[in-house]
Amino acid sequence: MQGTAPLDQSPETTAGPLDIRLSVTPDEECCCPLKRCDAESVQQSLSVADDKTGRCRLVIDEGSGACYEEISTCQFCPCPTFEDYECVNQLLEVQDDSLLFSVTIPDRSVLAPLIEGLRETDASVSVNRILTAGEEGEMTPDITEKQREAFLIAVERGYYERPRGATLDDIAEELGITSSAVSQRLTAVKRRLARKYARRYDAELSE
Repeated sequence: MQGTAPLDQSPETTAGPLDIRLSVTPDEECCCPLKRCDAESVQQSLSVADDKTGRCRLVIDEGSGACYEEISTCQFCPCPTFEDYECVNQLLEVQDDSLLFSVTIPDRSVLAPLIEGLRETDASVSVNRILTAGEEGEMTPDITEKQREAFLIAVERGYYERPRGATLDDIAEELGITSSAVSQRLTAVKRRLARKYARRYDAELSE
């Protein structure tokens, strides 16, 4: 997991959208099934009523296969909090009981209230990254640490060379996971990098 950035460590400009990486550790009383897993891929659909009750649907992939769960949210669930703020959020993965979110907010004024709202559910919250929307970091904001690790090992071992210097099985053995999990992580990286460079290429053509 990336290091925690203090709230006052921000881009020079506060204008325009910001891409945030948040690490949220729910309270022990939280009913979320994600607390008991180490998921490298999570799909979430959340509906929240006016009284703050809601239904959370999850597809969780822990590397050995995906499973579907549906639960009622509780007062300690941090996810419904995002509905109260101007933001676009995506749950990326779960590491050591912490939920990793990619969040885009319209400007910096939303960040502190959002974090305070999440902490009102008794969750621990840390900011791992703040980027101006469109700003390029070491990797795109929605690539997870596990995907990044698999990608870097694949590059180092010559997986993308012709002929290949390593197979999916070789990378899987080094990471201690299945070859299908490696394939899933590398596919996710390629998809996100392709989108990133497609946007850049389109912008260059428009200039």
